[in-house]
Amino acid sequence: MPKSEKSKANQSHTSEQLRANRAADEPLNIWYLLDRSGSMQPLREAVVHETNTLLGEQRGGADECRITIAQFDSQDPFEVIVDDEAIGDVKPLLAADYEPRGATPLYDAIGALIGRADRRIRERKAAGLAEEDQMVVIFTDGLENASTDYDRASIVKLLEERKAQGWTVAYLGANQDAYAQSRRLGVDSRSASNFDASAVGVARASRSVSRGISSRRQMSRVKRRRENEDFFQGVREGEDEE
Repeated sequence: MPKSEKSKANQSHTSEQLRANRAADEPLNIWYLLDRSGSMQPLREAVVHETNTLLGEQRGGADECRITIAQFDSQDPFEVIVDDEAIGDVKPLLAADYEPRGATPLYDAIGALIGRADRRIRERKAAGLAEEDQMVVIFTDGLENASTDYDRASIVKLLEERKAQGWTVAYLGANQDAYAQSRRLGVDSRSASNFDASAVGVARASRSVSRGISSRRQMSRVKRRRENEDFFQGVREGEDEE
């Protein structure tokens, strides 16, 4: 092999090794929060299908990326259906896993999610495991109307504190002004998106989330935290018109 080609090959190998080392040292942990209130019933099939599509798109990759998927309604404000699994190993959701019902305790769901994430962070630190970057994605078609444990002020405080620690929080909403609602939660408008309450709207919104996850997976920790309030990076497939 000519010396110049050997040098390029060595450089390529070194770059790949550096990426592999970074991926191991800078893992990403995703918390995906799905609204399961009764108004989501017409979108049930689309939510299951598009969530599975997202998971399929995220298979592979050298980085360490894990996901927890939870759903919420007034009968159960935080039910985990995928519990801290490597994103490439998650089995497809079934229709029976997602059955819309009840009202919308959004604040309680977010509070429970943060509590669970905080416990995980403490446990990993105590075990000497690598620190994870945290990403929260909230997917809802309605407004808060059923929480009993948390109010808006307490959730804003919690989210502001976690964002200051470098967490990314994205908010996707249908049947509402998602930008106004995200601001009420303390979420930056750059990480908010509307979507149409239809199968097509869910598909586009899911595509937007998948793109955002892919982008974050490729970023260094420094860049993730520098851009943690700009999940969509100016592109919102969920708002595309026909």
